Amino acid sequence: MSALSLPLHLIAAAALLPAAAAVWLRPAEREAAGDALFWVLAVLGAAGPALLAGALLDEGWRPGFGLTLWVTAGGAAALYLIIAALEPAARRLILLLGPYLTALGLIATIWSDTERDGALLRGGALDPWLTLHIVLSVAAYAVITLAAISAAAMMLQERALKNRRPTRLTRRLPAAAEAEALEHRLLVAAEGLLGLGLVTGMGALMVQTGRLLALDHKTMLTLAAFAGIALLLWARARWGLRGRKAARAVLVAYLLVTLGFPGVKFVTDVLAG
Repeated sequence: MSALSLPLHLIAAAALLPAAAAVWLRPAEREAAGDALFWVLAVLGAAGPALLAGALLDEGWRPGFGLTLWVTAGGAAALYLIIAALEPAARRLILLLGPYLTALGLIATIWSDTERDGALLRGGALDPWLTLHIVLSVAAYAVITLAAISAAAMMLQERALKNRRPTRLTRRLPAAAEAEALEHRLLVAAEGLLGLGLVTGMGALMVQTGRLLALDHKTMLTLAAFAGIALLLWARARWGLRGRKAARAVLVAYLLVTLGFPGVKFVTDVLAG
């Protein structure tokens, strides 16, 4: 990594922290008055990882661990702006999402030099099935990332309510009911995107190799996450499963997708060298 690119990576990694600080520092009763400041900082913050991911992708798609994390962070940051515009309560998730994406950006920066030389495929050489599969996979992972953040917020709120000891953080996070409702809607969207990602992945594999399904770690973990989310949604509709049990299931599904998406990249690019 060049001396110039390191500061750019660090700035992109920490870009959402000012928006999180604005939500953290302002009094709760003045939330509406801080909307203009929040949006300025949030848009600038989301632009950091998104633009850096776009700049890295301009050189071509490389199946590396660092690039995968930057694309994940950029996709989640961009999607967060859309969700925050549609759901006012989601704006307060920046308190958890900002530090989390900063951690992803720092990890991506540390391991950026482990990227393999050259791009897997460049520009027009990308098969349409593969292009669509990559886009849907990134979108699905971004959505389930936000669902996991919502689940974490709900668990923090439930713990504070159970102990009757709210904290400064829980006073600024969405209420438990708001976080749970948002988590459910994001899960429905994630399930659809995961399903489409699996279908387009099979299409890309069929075009490239003539096989419909590759039983590798990524596919098996993604299938497990897809089945787990489907079971969770069914249990919620059938038995009204909610609260901590549902939130834990969301986090498990997120772990499975993480192991299948950037986790496999980490093993192949960093551990295996």
